Amino acid sequence: MASGQGLQTKILRRARSSGEYAVYRAALEWSLTDPIVIESRDDFKSEFRWKDRLEPFHHQVQNLITFCRRLPVTLLADDVGLGKTISAGLVVSELVARNRVAKILIVAPKLLGPQWKDELQTKFDIPGEVVTGSKLASAEPDEVGAVITTYHSARAHLDKIPDDRFDMLVLDEAHKLRNLYGVDPTPQVAKVFHRTLQQRRFRYVLMLTATPIQNRLWDLYSLVDLLTVARGHESPFGSEGMFARRFIADNGGRRTPAFTSKFRDGNYRTSSGREPKKPTINDSFPLEEMRQTSMLSAPRKPSGRR
Repeated sequence: MASGQGLQTKILRRARSSGEYAVYRAALEWSLTDPIVIESRDDFKSEFRWKDRLEPFHHQVQNLITFCRRLPVTLLADDVGLGKTISAGLVVSELVARNRVAKILIVAPKLLGPQWKDELQTKFDIPGEVVTGSKLASAEPDEVGAVITTYHSARAHLDKIPDDRFDMLVLDEAHKLRNLYGVDPTPQVAKVFHRTLQQRRFRYVLMLTATPIQNRLWDLYSLVDLLTVARGHESPFGSEGMFARRFIADNGGRRTPAFTSKFRDGNYRTSSGREPKKPTINDSFPLEEMRQTSMLSAPRKPSGRR
């Protein structure tokens, strides 16, 4: 109930078991006791930030809604040209408006840094600063804002940033980390981000990529592993060795005949919590099923629209 000073109070009861208490602590950590419920654009609290500067496409609005349903870690894998930066800006703006985040760290290729700064400032009224090199270790927004850096700088200096400095991590072109497994040696940048996500140093994580996989199933395993460790979970594909035995036919990374049905079943069960329907096995890689169940997806860019 509300007190005279407007403070919110709640009567708590003793947990019946240590397991129940652990679940309650996890719910507090991931804001599950106070979820963000958005059914339509009418539920947005951030529209005042961008309504006079931007008219988002339908799929960008849906990306925000889906992110809020999948808090706190999500991979956005829209096609090239569908405006993932705007989708990310909508997510960041909504979290800022709800006082969930204030300081955001954005990691992107060097050429995209100025674009990120311009989009955040001009469309969402969120100040940003491009910082590279050793200055990253001390960079911090004044109040609400973003620090934008490169993968090269993050690889060298991410471990030097205090754990409580940033609330949210945005990884643009996240496929740069897909060589976490299946290569020798593992790139240092992939190791650094895996360790950072495993330590859960950021309350919210948004990964962006138009090409989550290319020609290797290890690309998929690497990105799914990054997503799951950021949530504090184990990979739905099991260990590296289990994945290789079940899905990798040879050193070329081709799938085994059982890959399609096993992948679809495990992926659907992990993302939806329900048992999958009996699959129709075919010889094509189940990319569409992956998009529908594990990642945010959007229709291809309508013709004639930019």
